[in-house]
Amino acid sequence: MSLRKMKAMVSILFKINNYGAEIKRANLGSHVEVYVQPQNDSIVVCERFYLSCKGVVNGWLDGCRKVVGVGVCFLKGICKGGLFSIVGRDAKNNIYPITWVVVNVENKSTWNMFIDNLMEDIDEGGNDNGMTLMSCGQKAHILFNILGAMKERCLEVDPRLCVRHILANFHKKAVKETTFHKFELAMEEIKIFDGPQLLVKDIFKVGIGCDAMENGVFKSFNVAIKEARNKLMIKMLEDIRVFVMETFYMLKRGKGLSWDLAICPTIKKLLKDPKVLRSGYIQFEVVQDNERYDLDLEKRECGYRVRKLTDIPCVHAICAISSLKLDPEECVVELFSKVAFLGAMSTSSIH
Repeated sequence: MSLRKMKAMVSILFKINNYGAEIKRANLGSHVEVYVQPQNDSIVVCERFYLSCKGVVNGWLDGCRKVVGVGVCFLKGICKGGLFSIVGRDAKNNIYPITWVVVNVENKSTWNMFIDNLMEDIDEGGNDNGMTLMSCGQKAHILFNILGAMKERCLEVDPRLCVRHILANFHKKAVKETTFHKFELAMEEIKIFDGPQLLVKDIFKVGIGCDAMENGVFKSFNVAIKEARNKLMIKMLEDIRVFVMETFYMLKRGKGLSWDLAICPTIKKLLKDPKVLRSGYIQFEVVQDNERYDLDLEKRECGYRVRKLTDIPCVHAICAISSLKLDPEECVVELFSKVAFLGAMSTSSIH
């Protein structure tokens, strides 16, 4: 390697370290790690750059849903590699980027590192905070790596798969095969998950306010940083930081503070007024499309089970609440309130 190239690599590594130090200085308590690896020619190169801002993590813990999307997008510029990210949903269902890392290669080792750091940042006491991780149904080996890291590093975290990607894989691989043998092989590749808990709502963890079955928040984040992925590493990281900072500010000042509502507008739209049959003081029986569901307002339970998964009164509960001359909005949990939304946005900060 030429002396000029060696000096350039040393200079880049120096700048990356300085950038990480500045992030930690401006965002006290944040977690930044630069992983370096010596090469055969005595040159040290940057293999991974992990970034997790304390204010952003605190905002997610204080007022966001605990279902987050995880995945990788690959860099398109001079610097090759991948960008791993964890993206959550706030009370209004907006994307909430939590943490991200640049890696030189996507493999089981880099996913283990990412999950280890994530679990350390979201709870220093070792608790998983009731989190559910939803991974994209990307290429088979990527999904194997993600699910493998989750099983080894965070057993208490519930996994989910994005059904949109699974359906896309089915159409792209299985249905186009011209022989039954190839069809079976394609189906075996699709069946890389084990257990219905990854796809069936009936087994989803309750009490986390989200029954989403697609990883749209992760895709939306990747679309938002599409141009940044073409740039050099530090410029890309800066563009992502600025995007997150401006997004949080606009949500807090431009939207949340202007609401003349007790709950988030996207949640309010879900509160409609169907009909039910009353079977007790606060017990009801709902008839819908030739199906019947038991409903108990005190226990917040409905045979339809949507409320358990989303923490939002389902159409059956709304009818029952309205029949008692009550306001359905008063029965929405605090997670979806304007106060909770602004609380998360006030805590969230990145500089």
